[in-house]
Amino acid sequence: MLDFRVSETVAILPLTTYVLSLAFSGMVSAPISEVMGRLGTYRYLVPISAIFTLACGFAPNLAALCVLRFFSGFFGSATFAVSAGTGADLFAPKDRALPGSLQLFAPFLGPAMGPFIGGFVTQGNGWKWSQYALTIILVVCYLPVFFLEETYLKVILARRQKAAESAAGTTVSTVDDKPKPKASTLLLGVVFITLLRPMKMLVTEPIVIFLSLYVAYNFAVVFTFFGSIPYVFYTVYGFDREDTGLVFLGLGLGCVLAVPTYVYLDKMTYMKQWHKRNGSLAAADHVNIAPEHRLWPAMIGGVGLPIGLFWFGWAAEKDVHWIVPILGLIPFGWGNLCIFVSVLYFRGIFF
Repeated sequence: MLDFRVSETVAILPLTTYVLSLAFSGMVSAPISEVMGRLGTYRYLVPISAIFTLACGFAPNLAALCVLRFFSGFFGSATFAVSAGTGADLFAPKDRALPGSLQLFAPFLGPAMGPFIGGFVTQGNGWKWSQYALTIILVVCYLPVFFLEETYLKVILARRQKAAESAAGTTVSTVDDKPKPKASTLLLGVVFITLLRPMKMLVTEPIVIFLSLYVAYNFAVVFTFFGSIPYVFYTVYGFDREDTGLVFLGLGLGCVLAVPTYVYLDKMTYMKQWHKRNGSLAAADHVNIAPEHRLWPAMIGGVGLPIGLFWFGWAAEKDVHWIVPILGLIPFGWGNLCIFVSVLYFRGIFF
């Protein structure tokens, strides 16, 4: 804000463009992974995100910072959308509760740990070190990618067939053999699938429409805390940057509590129904369980959002101890993650 000589409101624009990029990234990366596989997203897009993140520290003005933040979020969050597909590749629907909740726990812990780490990194060093530190974290997290393998079955089978053809020096004939399309035709097909299919689902499927709006609102509220928490605890309680970063641990604690909550409720609802209907059947005779049983954590967690917001809003007063509004962040973080995990795997059963 001081470096670019802008107001507090304008200084939030880089955060706004970053959050906006999260919406577009998933629409593009997830459908493309259905055509080209999951592994490429992890291997090629994370380094691009790291480059844009590092460039943010060298931004000469606010406009450049907004653009760089948009593309760092666009390429970085692509893995977030694709990771749900990876989970579906590796685990059957009945086994996704624990890995699914842990998978989403990490990115939702980010809004809590980011300000916590950033508060100490930038204190006395300037805001640019928040981008440098994030770049270092991205590089460290990227290293295990070299040990990953493709998980999408269609891509695995296609590569095995191609390898068999190369080894035999012949082409394996199948019923579905067709002439390979031109690169331009293939690109047009990918763009069609990428842009139009998600948009069609978004405007024609009531389940997708309303759940997307609900989750988007919750996600937006999480990021409004990046502006409201520093303002409240600086103006009301006189916290410095390091102390304000510690406040976000309340959100983190809520996310920690959401994981066992989701696993327990899934065991008592979805898994209970699964064992009731499939416990004595052979694997080939298993029947599907109504996906609505996945929504119990969302229905219960939805109570935590208004409780947390009213708690935080009403308690932020000079004559109220600072721990009280921090405690109000716990039910919000708990409810938000319960909702997101529940909705994600509910829609995963449908689509």
